[in-house]
Amino acid sequence: APKARGGGGGDMRHIGSVASGGAAGRGLGTPRDRKIKKAEQKISKLASQLDVGTGMVNTAVEIFGKYIDGGEHKGKKLNSVYAACLYIALCL
Repeated sequence: APKARGGGGGDMRHIGSVASGGAAGRGLGTPRDRKIKKAEQKISKLASQLDVGTGMVNTAVEIFGKYIDGGEHKGKKLNSVYAACLYIALCL
């Protein structure tokens, strides 16, 4: 008879572990946070190749965050956006 009920509370614990086992459960933050972190890494790498200071990297990452918040990035490759954000930061 217990098998017919599907295990009761055990199922709930399983559901909870799956829910907390996602990206947020691993401390990686929201999708936006992950995009920002990746952008920071990519922009930093690009900036080091161009011998650009870290202050410009921070500004470029802020610009990238505003671009992401605009919502036009969905489904697009972001490599050129990283470069554009760094270029804009250099022009400011």
